[in-house]
This record gives sequence, structure tokens and C-alpha cells, in this order.
Amino acid sequence: MSKKISVSLCMIVLNEEKYLKKALENVSSFVDEIVIVDGGSTDKTVEIANNFGARVIYHKWGNHFAKQRNIAIKHAKGKWILFMDADETYEKKLLKKIKFFISNNIGIDAFAFPRKNYIDGKLTSSYPDRQIRLFLNNGKIKYKGRLHEQPVGWKLIASPVDLHIIHKKSSKKQKNSSEKYKQIEKQYKEDIKKWYIQSRRIKNSKK
Repeated sequence: MSKKISVSLCMIVLNEEKYLKKALENVSSFVDEIVIVDGGSTDKTVEIANNFGARVIYHKWGNHFAKQRNIAIKHAKGKWILFMDADETYEKKLLKKIKFFISNNIGIDAFAFPRKNYIDGKLTSSYPDRQIRLFLNNGKIKYKGRLHEQPVGWKLIASPVDLHIIHKKSSKKQKNSSEKYKQIEKQYKEDIKKWYIQSRRIKNSKK
């Protein structure tokens, strides 16, 4: 990779020792640095990250995906950021195209790639499930959303159709993830309700 146009791989993790090595083996040679925000792993996740020369930032997991991702962005030094989940890999042809995309850029500041989701080895019906994963580190593009977070702040986006993210998980992990999301949604709704009640009380006390 050119030093002038460098790419930072950013990831957020929590107990991903089963998947992380494969993910980093897949992408590490195509990026200039690896920034990983760890939410408090108790397995070998951090050890694996260190073995790949990653810069690991600890930030306690607080049920807020966008916050974790934005911390990774804050610590990234590259001109471009490539995000990846621990249970994903990128097709080699996608990785090889990254240098071309950023070296021949015509004003595009974000790229979305179709993702193939496999559960127990079977492709799900969610395809193409486009994910924004490559974008300029310009201080304007940040993630938004406690759950199902997405980057916002980009102006012009491109979405190649034949370059894929590969996402594989077991039905057990899928079930665990769904349960975790339900718990976060429930907590979030309760937090909003508490905030609303408190705001009403403050407003009424000023009357």
C-alpha cells in the first residue's frame, strides 16, 4: 500500500477468539495498520490481535455498537478506514480492488459492498445486504445507532456489485446474537422512557 494513501483496518470485538485469527489472516496484508477496540474479552481475543501487530484499545462494552466503532475511528491514522467484523472475511478480489478505488477516486468518500450471509453453511435470503465498510477518515463520517449502526456523514457513495463480504456463523451464534440484540433494545427503550419521565419532571418543576 502507498504511504500517501493508507488504509486503517478497524474492528470492534468481544470474545472473538474463534473467528478473529481467520479474519486478520484474510485482510492484514492489504492494510497499513490494524485498530481493534476490545469491549473486555476474557478469552484469547486480545492475544490474537497482538500477534498481528494490532493496536488494541480497551473500552468497556456498553451495549452501544456505534460508540465502539467511533472509538476505533478516533484512533485510526489512515486516510481511509476499512471496517470488518470478526466473523467475516473479504473476497480477495475485493481486497485487491481497494488500492484501485482509493488511488483512482473521483470524489467518492464511501463504498458499500454486498454481503453473503451464511448460517451453518447455507446462504440466507438476506442477499445482497449491502454494508458500508470503506470510507474516508475525514472527521465527518461517523457511525450512528446503538443497534444496526450505520456510517453517516458521507456525500457520495459507490456500491460495486461483484465484490463480496463473506459472513459465516452458526445457528447457535445467530441465536445468541438475536437474544443479545433483544436485550439491548429492551434496555434502550427503558432508558428512553426514564429520560422522557425525567425531562417531563424538570419541565413541570420550572412552571
